[in-house]
Amino acid sequence: MLGTVAGTYISATTLASLVLGVVMFVCVAAVLITLILKSQ
Repeated sequence: MLGTVAGTYISATTLASLVLGVVMFVCVAAVLITLILKSQ
């Protein structure tokens, strides 16, 4: 029981950090694209 809960918690936190990383990457990419377009 405890192992299942721990496994679910670990996978949930991993999924959350993965989503957060993707969101941050998209935001940084959007800012870079905006700066590049404005500089041209």
